[in-house]
Amino acid sequence: MTRREAARVILLDESRRVLLLHGSDPEKPRSPAWWFTPGGGLERGESHEHAAKREVREETGLDLDSVEGPVFEHTLSFSFAGTDYVQHELFFTATVAAFSITTDGWTDRERHALGKARWWSLTELRSSTETIYPQNLIALIE
Repeated sequence: MTRREAARVILLDESRRVLLLHGSDPEKPRSPAWWFTPGGGLERGESHEHAAKREVREETGLDLDSVEGPVFEHTLSFSFAGTDYVQHELFFTATVAAFSITTDGWTDRERHALGKARWWSLTELRSSTETIYPQNLIALIE
């Protein structure tokens, strides 16, 4: 098992919609895809807050001045691209004007794993049958 620390950001717009990325495991093309908040693993010596802002910039193109939190913390186990992980995550929030993401900062791995992004309202989240992470996202937004 690979252990790693991660930081994620619940990006909300002025209408309280949340930006989610759509992803799948590139080594399991027939597996179901999922929606998730921007974020990822910490680099050596990096704080969770710095990683949260860096990951948002890399995954969406948006430069955040600050994030609030952490507002949620959990540890999960999962397999991705042939590696088993135990990941400890801290979630932050930021409210921004709605924007369209750019993929200029995506790594090759992200280009193979990520597909699209969209803003979700609470109503859409509640009625969706899609897999969305974290599972308590609605409660965190409310």
